Amino acid sequence: GELPSKIPPTPKVVEAGEYPISKLCFTSGATIGTAEAKRLIRQGGVEFEGEKLLDPQATVVVKGDEILRVGKRKIFRIKKK
Repeated sequence: GELPSKIPPTPKVVEAGEYPISKLCFTSGATIGTAEAKRLIRQGGVEFEGEKLLDPQATVVVKGDEILRVGKRKIFRIKKK
């Protein structure tokens, strides 16, 4: 889908590095907890840099400014330390 022109930063700042996608969703504040993140991931509701991830343990690399989409309406740009 089309990305909005202004994408807000994640509610929480994230350290650069590798994360399981479920942990990144929670650590960045995009989801309330890892359980919610895992449920959304299994339902196909989470994208990282435009790639749909279906495995909660799938590892992603954060360098900063990546696009994280959680559910239908929540899109964030990763804010890193």
